[in-house]
Amino acid sequence: MQSTQPWYKTWFNSPYYHRLYDHRSDQEAAQFVDQLLSYLKPAPQSRMLDLACGSGRHARHLAAKGFEVWGIDLSTENIKSALRTRISNCYFEVHDMRDTFKKDFFDYVFNFFTSFGYFDSENDNYKTMHAMAENLKAKGFVLIDFMNMHKTLQTIVGKEDISKQGINFHIERKIEPGYIVKDIRFNANGKALHYEEKLQTLKPEQFKAYFNKSGITLKAEFGDYRLNPFDIDSSDRYIILGQKL
Repeated sequence: MQSTQPWYKTWFNSPYYHRLYDHRSDQEAAQFVDQLLSYLKPAPQSRMLDLACGSGRHARHLAAKGFEVWGIDLSTENIKSALRTRISNCYFEVHDMRDTFKKDFFDYVFNFFTSFGYFDSENDNYKTMHAMAENLKAKGFVLIDFMNMHKTLQTIVGKEDISKQGINFHIERKIEPGYIVKDIRFNANGKALHYEEKLQTLKPEQFKAYFNKSGITLKAEFGDYRLNPFDIDSSDRYIILGQKL
C-alpha cells in the first residue's frame, strides 16, 4: 500500500536512504565548511543553525571549530544518527524547518546540500524562508546551498543502477512540471521496496524572491564548494548568501 505521508517523511527515515547516499563524506562537508568560514570570518562566539541537518556532518565540523551549533531535521532517524556522533557545543533536535526554532537567536543559518524545495507548495517555501529569517539576529546571515537547476535539467541522467552494501538500487529520474522526480526501487529482506524523491526545480530568481519577501538582502552568489562565482551555464551548484537587515 502506498504511504499517505509526504515522501520526505518516509524516505529520510528509512535505513536505505543512508545506504544509497553513503558516499556523502565528512571530508567533503569539512572542506566546504572551511571555505565558508574563511569567507565569512564569524566571531568566535557565533551561534549557528544547520537547518535540515541530516546526520549532522556539517554541524559537527562547525562545532569542532568552537562555534555553538544546533542541527535540526524533520527525520527522527537522522537526528538519532547525529546524536550518536555529536561533540561538545553541538546540539540536535527533531524540528520542522517551516517553523521558527529559536527566534532572534542565531548569527548564521545554513541550509546545506539541496535541503530545500521538498514541499508541494510555494507557501511552504516562503514559510521556510520566513522561519530562517526569524531564527536570525539582526544582521545575521543565511546561506542556502542548492543545485544549479538550469544545468541540472540539461544534464539529468534518466536511469541508472547503483549497488550499495549488497543492495541494487534501480533509479529513474523524470522531469515533471515544476519538479524533478526520482523513482527508487530495490529488493531488501525478501521484499520489493519503492521510494520517491521529489525536488522543486527552483531557479535563482525564485530564491531571490524568497529573500526579498523575508527581509533578507542578497550578499553573494557562488557556483561551487570552492566559492567560485556563479555561472548559470557551467556551475554545478547555486549557493546564495543573504543578510537580515
